[in-house]
Amino acid sequence: MRNMANPPEKLLDKIGIENDMVVVDYGCGPGSYIKYASAMAGAGGRVYAADIHELAIASVQKLIQKEGLKNVVPVQVNGYSSPPLMTIRQTSSMHWICSIQ
Repeated sequence: MRNMANPPEKLLDKIGIENDMVVVDYGCGPGSYIKYASAMAGAGGRVYAADIHELAIASVQKLIQKEGLKNVVPVQVNGYSSPPLMTIRQTSSMHWICSIQ
């Protein structure tokens, strides 16, 4: 239902993910935005799908296999005790960490 009201691709367009970017979806849940972020980052980019919950990571791993997402890396984190990787941008209830490498 959330994706119908706020399609992932429209939100990600606002964030400005570009080819060859490294993106961290911190709190990725089941991976609703991962497929689109992967396509936007392109083959030269990387998307880290980070979540504290092992079921979320398992869901992302299934999505990676199903969709053949070669630039997505699932990462189980220790909540907010994990070190920050890059600058954080917040849009809606999502936190995205983006950096051009």
